[in-house]
Amino acid sequence: MGEGIGRVFFLKDEVGFQPLSNHQGLVVKLLESWREGDEPLALSPKTKERLLLAARYHDDGKRFTFHIVPDGKGGLTYSFRGHRFRVAQAVQDPYAQALIRGHHDYSTREVVNLAADFLEEGLGHRFPEDLFLLMMADQLEAELAVRLWQRRAGEVRPFVEFDLLPDGEGGFLLDPWPFRVDEVALDFLVYFHPYRGEEAKVVEGWGRALVGALEEGKVPEAFREEKRRVRLRPWAAAARKADDPEAFYARFGLKPTPFQREVFKVAEGDPAHLLLAPTGTGKTEAAAFPALARGERLVFVLPTRSLVDDLEGRFRRYLKILAQEEGRPKALVVDTGHRQARFRFSPDGQEEATKERHLYHADVILTTLDKLLYRYFGYAEGVKSYTFPRRIHDRRTLFVFDEVHLYEATAWVNFRHLIASLYKAGVRFLVMSATMPGTYREELLLEGTLEHPAAKRPSRVLRYMPQGNPMEIIQSHRGKRVLVVLEEVKEAAELYKRLKGEGVFLYHGRLAEGQRRRVFRKVKRRDKAQKPYLLITTPAIEVGVDLDAEVLVTTLCPPENLLQRLGRVNRRGGGQGKAYVVGETYPDYLGSLPEATWNS
Repeated sequence: MGEGIGRVFFLKDEVGFQPLSNHQGLVVKLLESWREGDEPLALSPKTKERLLLAARYHDDGKRFTFHIVPDGKGGLTYSFRGHRFRVAQAVQDPYAQALIRGHHDYSTREVVNLAADFLEEGLGHRFPEDLFLLMMADQLEAELAVRLWQRRAGEVRPFVEFDLLPDGEGGFLLDPWPFRVDEVALDFLVYFHPYRGEEAKVVEGWGRALVGALEEGKVPEAFREEKRRVRLRPWAAAARKADDPEAFYARFGLKPTPFQREVFKVAEGDPAHLLLAPTGTGKTEAAAFPALARGERLVFVLPTRSLVDDLEGRFRRYLKILAQEEGRPKALVVDTGHRQARFRFSPDGQEEATKERHLYHADVILTTLDKLLYRYFGYAEGVKSYTFPRRIHDRRTLFVFDEVHLYEATAWVNFRHLIASLYKAGVRFLVMSATMPGTYREELLLEGTLEHPAAKRPSRVLRYMPQGNPMEIIQSHRGKRVLVVLEEVKEAAELYKRLKGEGVFLYHGRLAEGQRRRVFRKVKRRDKAQKPYLLITTPAIEVGVDLDAEVLVTTLCPPENLLQRLGRVNRRGGGQGKAYVVGETYPDYLGSLPEATWNS
């Protein structure tokens, strides 16, 4: 195998060239040290040698495609465009060839097409894993090199499965630890040439001259050689004590209930359970905390964007506390149809929000069912799109599906097929509901049900006022926390214009994403402080949102919708809530009311 250039560093007064042999050799060493087995992120003994063969030659095409080009910003960069399509003649094994062709392209189309060639060998499911391992070792080596010479601090790139944390001079901590040894030492080699703003062709000539000299066992006089050793070690705190719910809840100033302790215990195994718990009993923490305690990826799936907004602040607080206590960054991804955001929490208490490609690289992902299905089939995100289905099927990931009784018709069918697929693949998940219909429970075929003991129901008085005037009812309760739910956005907007003032808010699904979240945050702050507000909204707010209004005013609606709206009244059980249903005419577009409703 001939020599080549593996990477180029553009520093202030120098250009550095990392030999291809050094780059490929380090990738091989990483994989040779890798843990073997059948668990996630493990190297399979069945394909180990074929994967190592691919690693030895995975960038051989760089020898023929190396170029220095303008970066469009007045500087220079380097390119190896098309190198993955040039496979070394020394690689005759079709599996290794496919790994070489597939590296740097983890798109759904590419992976599925390449894996299909190995179905007869029984390796159709193994190929995406081996390609993932090759790409992670390759990008981990690249990340270390960039941090060594270009001083770029921060996280490891989102495609890689690990978190990389500084550990003194020349050292890094890795979590999770993928190797079978306790420490991995990597020796990087770079040759630097003085740079004074020369043109691209000149700099490219330096690299080609270096390659020719190295192949003859020499180093040109104009270059200086720099070697650096990097030691990788496991993050010491990775051995988390995850079997003590009392200690974990205490980190957030909470004490687990008997129900939460029971869920914590069940989550030690392979959960596929239904959690039935009334509103306000802490089922969110019951489901989420076991995953956070074990350092697993948590994917929290919700029916609506308003519920995502509701939980976002809670998880931001939890992750910020964990980052400070564990001394390592934490991340939260919010992934809905209208919004993609990633929040990074540093040990020093800093919070950074970005719109970067996240690829589910976070401790907690908040998403909706429709968006999860979109990710499940690997749509979008270009060449990295298969990362989503790969991480969704990772057994170190726990899925929590909340408020599932709200899925109807097609949504319910899609949900049922999704969890059946996850169960078959051995992926762990919990299904949660406050009120699950018996037929739904039977269709899910889960391993078990954990039901919260019956709690004292909050006191509420419901009045039906056919000819009641919403305006008069609202005015009679000013100075309290009042929730007004109307069926149409137009009606809600008109009422808001008439009552607009301090503490009056309008919330509906047609608001711009940012404005909708700002309104919700303001209402939540007042609600938590028990300060008066008037929230005029549509059914967009009713599903599971954590509000504790004192008064509800609503127009006629289906019984199930009314139950949801009542759940926002006297939620904490203090005093007595009041609810008013007004109107004589039931809109046709809401469908027909069940006959039992009129007879009750």
